[in-house]
Amino acid sequence: MNSSIHPFNNLLQQLEKNRNVIFISLLLIFNFVIRALFLGSNPLDLDEPYSVFFAQMNIGELIKAMREGNNPPFYEIMLHFWMRIAGSSAFSVRFPSLVFSVINVWFVYRIAMRFLNTRTAVVATLLISFSANHLYFSHEARVYALFMMLTTMSFYYFFLVLDNKTTIKNLIFLFLIYTVLAYSHYFAILIILLQGTIVLSMQSVTKKTIIRYLVIVAALILAYLPNIPVLYSRAFDSVVRGTWVPPADNLGPMFYVLKVFSNNDRLCMLICLIILWTATWKFVRNEDQNRVLKNVVLFLIIPVYFLVSYSIYFDIPFLWHLTSLKPFIYFFSLSILAYFIYTCFRNRTHIRVPVVLSAWFIIPFCLLFTVSFFVPVFINRYMLIVLPAFFLVLTISIDYLFTEKWPFQFVSALVIICFAATFNPNEHNNRYSDKIAANVSEIKNPGSKIIISPFSYRLVFALHYCPDCFKDYNNLEKRLQQIDVSIVTDSTELSAEYAISDHVIFVDANSKALFPNNGIYEWLEQRYTLENSTVYRDSSAVFSFRKEITPESSLPSLQ
Repeated sequence: MNSSIHPFNNLLQQLEKNRNVIFISLLLIFNFVIRALFLGSNPLDLDEPYSVFFAQMNIGELIKAMREGNNPPFYEIMLHFWMRIAGSSAFSVRFPSLVFSVINVWFVYRIAMRFLNTRTAVVATLLISFSANHLYFSHEARVYALFMMLTTMSFYYFFLVLDNKTTIKNLIFLFLIYTVLAYSHYFAILIILLQGTIVLSMQSVTKKTIIRYLVIVAALILAYLPNIPVLYSRAFDSVVRGTWVPPADNLGPMFYVLKVFSNNDRLCMLICLIILWTATWKFVRNEDQNRVLKNVVLFLIIPVYFLVSYSIYFDIPFLWHLTSLKPFIYFFSLSILAYFIYTCFRNRTHIRVPVVLSAWFIIPFCLLFTVSFFVPVFINRYMLIVLPAFFLVLTISIDYLFTEKWPFQFVSALVIICFAATFNPNEHNNRYSDKIAANVSEIKNPGSKIIISPFSYRLVFALHYCPDCFKDYNNLEKRLQQIDVSIVTDSTELSAEYAISDHVIFVDANSKALFPNNGIYEWLEQRYTLENSTVYRDSSAVFSFRKEITPESSLPSLQ
C-alpha cells in the first residue's frame, strides 16, 4: 500500500514544485486556442487590406510605397515573406498577430514573476488573457499586436538594465528589440525616450550600465539612419496638415480609451477606476511631502478626478461642462503627469519597478492625450503601447491595497470574473465589406456603373469584389475601371457617362464622415430613381439607382 501511495505523493510534489510552469503553459495554450478558433470568422476590412496590399509587392516597391504611410515598413516586410509560405487568407495573414499576442502574455508574466511577485504575475496574465481589446488586435492583420509585444519585451530587458545586468546577451536582445520596434511604428521613439530618461535619472544605475546603454542607443541611431528622413517628413506632414484622427476637444477620448481597456463595460471600468484611484490615494497619503499639497491632492483633487473619470455615466451637467473646458482639460492631464514626474524625481535614488511600470502607463497616456489637442494622435490602437502596463498597474494596485492573502484573492477574483464575463472570443468586428461586395455582385447587370466612395475604401472593396484586381497592385485603378468600378470623392467627379447609364450602384463606405458635403448621393438622386438600398451597421450602404422608364421612352423610335 505504501509503495502505491509513494509515486502519487511524488507526483503531487512535482506538480506543486512546477505549478507556476504548469499555470503559464496552460494559460498560453488557452490564449492560442481561443484566438485561433475564430481567427478567420470576420472579413478582412478597414486597414487590413492595406497591409496585405503592400505585403504582396516586391520589397523595393513595398519600402517605397510605405514612405507615405503612417507606419514604417517592418510589419509589411515580415508579412510579405509570411504570405509566400502561408497564403493570403484571413486566417493566414492574421496568424502572426495571434502569435505576437500570445508572446505578449508570456512577457507580461515574465516581468511580473521576475520583478514583482507570483500573485501579481498570475492575476495580470489572467486579466490580459480576458482583455477584449487585446483579443481584437490579435485578430487583425496590422502592426499593432507586434508593436505591443515588442514594447512589453523591451521593458523586460530594460528592467534587467536597471538591475545593472548588462550582459552582452541582454544588450544584444535590447538592441534588436529597439531596432525592430523603431521600424514597426513611429511611436517607438516615445518608448525608447522614456526608458532612456529613466536610466539617466536613476542614481542606482551604475556608470558602467549607463555607458553600455548609451552604446545600444547609438547603435540604434546608426541602424535607423536610413529611415530618419522619412520620420522627419511624416512628422512634419502630421504637424502641418494634421492627421486623419479627429482632434480632441474634451476629456471624452481619454475616458473612451479607458472604457475600451475595461472591455467596454461600465462595471469593469468602475471597478478599475476605484482600484487605481484608491491605490493612488494610499500612495500619496504615505508619501513624505508638503502637508498642504498632500491634503489638497488627497481630499480635493483625487475625489474630483475620480468623479470626472467616470462622469460619462453620471447625470451631472456640471461635470459634463467641466470635462469640456479647455483649462480644466489641460490641467487634468498635465497635473497627473506633473505630479507623477515630481514624485519620481523626489525618489530618484531608487525608483522601484512599480513606479517604472506606472510611468509606462501614465506618461505616454497623458502626454499623447495632451498632444492630441494640437496634433491628433490619441486613439485606441496607438494606446496599445500602454495596454500591458494598464493590467500590470491594475494588479500592482490590488497588491498594494490588499497585502493579506484573502482580501487580495477576493478582489482579484472579482476583477477577473468581471473581465471574463465581458469577454467574447468570437465578437463580430462590425465590418461588412464581404457582404457589400456580394450585394453588389447580386444586383449588378452587364450595363451597371459602380461608384465607390471614399477613395480609401478602394482596397477593401477590391479585395472582396475583384481579388484579381487587388493582386495586380500596379494596375488596380485601371483594372477596376475595366469592370465599370469608379472611385469618386465628390459629385464634381461624376461625368456624363453616369447620367446616360440606366443603372448606377453607389457603394457609400460612410463617405460623409470624411467629406460631409460630397454631394454624390444627391447628384444621383436628382437624375435617377432609388430602386433599393441596404444600410449596414457600420454606416456603410449600397444604393441601387435606375433611370425611370416612362411610357414614351419605352416606345420604339421612328427612323
